[in-house]
Amino acid sequence: MLTEVGDCYRQLSANCGLAGLEAERRGLHVLTFRSATYEHL
Repeated sequence: MLTEVGDCYRQLSANCGLAGLEAERRGLHVLTFRSATYEHL
């Protein structure tokens, strides 16, 4: 399950470009990453 979440997280990061890379660099959780993505949009 953790692996699946990790894969989805990597896909989200890749799809979101710089925002995803920044979130991945900081090691944020998926929910926090989604919140930041919505604010960015």
